[in-house]
Amino acid sequence: MENRNLNNINNLNCNLDTNKIIHLAWEFIFFTEKYLFTNKNIKTEIKWYKPPKNMIKLNCDGAFSSYTNAAGLGGTFCNINRDWIMGFHKEIQAISPTYAELMAVLEGLKITKELNFINLEIETDITDIIKLM
Repeated sequence: MENRNLNNINNLNCNLDTNKIIHLAWEFIFFTEKYLFTNKNIKTEIKWYKPPKNMIKLNCDGAFSSYTNAAGLGGTFCNINRDWIMGFHKEIQAISPTYAELMAVLEGLKITKELNFINLEIETDITDIIKLM
């Protein structure tokens, strides 16, 4: 308001200090926003769906750290009664979360072949992997 009044009354060209305005706006948000830095919990329903009759279900997942390129992967094999057959886990170096997820599926498939599991259903939580298959 001050700059506009000076411009109109005195016929001056006073530019606005946009950095100062942005700083003041952020300061206002910082001191007035009640939950600015708290974690927001999102509730989701988690449900395990059993595989069809005479099938084994492989649930697998991968995790990735972009700081160290370290990844972890793992999975479980269960039957229709939710009986745990076996599980696996492994540490690897990866290039992305998608790569870690793919390696989890690959490791599960290697075990499937070794144990001669014929009827298999795979469950993973990353859509990109599902689309690739």
